[in-house]
Amino acid sequence: MTTLIMHKRHAVYALNLFFSLSLAISTFFFTPFLVGRGVPENVIGILYSIAFLCGGLGLVASSATVARIGAVQAFVCAVALSVGAFLLLPLAKSAVLAAALFILISALTDFLMFVLDIFVEKTVSKEGTTGGVRGTFITMANLAWVIAPLAAGGIIAIGGFDRLFTITALLLLPLILISVVSLTTLAPHRGKVHVLHFRSFVKRLRRDDDLRHIFFAQFML
Repeated sequence: MTTLIMHKRHAVYALNLFFSLSLAISTFFFTPFLVGRGVPENVIGILYSIAFLCGGLGLVASSATVARIGAVQAFVCAVALSVGAFLLLPLAKSAVLAAALFILISALTDFLMFVLDIFVEKTVSKEGTTGGVRGTFITMANLAWVIAPLAAGGIIAIGGFDRLFTITALLLLPLILISVVSLTTLAPHRGKVHVLHFRSFVKRLRRDDDLRHIFFAQFML
């Protein structure tokens, strides 16, 4: 069992590395891309707010989605949608389409991070290993955020945004293979994920001082 968990854990680390690479290689360049497609500069901030709002609303339904169709299945579907959205970005010649794809990608990114956290949780067999597992998981992300921006500048210089977003889509493809091959026996199946009920959560947040302080600290960050 321990060997199996370690194998799954390494698969989750690999998932996070590829996911973080795709995220880091594109994040810094969304704004100039959107401006180049005709989105007014004074609208960019509003657009980001809309994207984060959609992502937040999507997270409210995320646990129910995972419970209904399964974690791996939901993850693969979200990755496939992200790949399609990134491949469509270079073809988006209008500001409206470019903005819509950006919002979709942002919302899907939040959902993928949510499911990745489920995967990490399922690889922790002992409470004492939580810190080490999550520390390595975060290190994979930090490594990607160091490498990707350096590579992105060269990619844009050679092929512009078209090549950048195409490479981003390609970096997401291994996520499908890794999750299907390595995580189907690890992730929770349908009906085994706690479904978030927003009203009950708000009530708990009011009652639990520690939980409220954690959320406030996260909000400030």
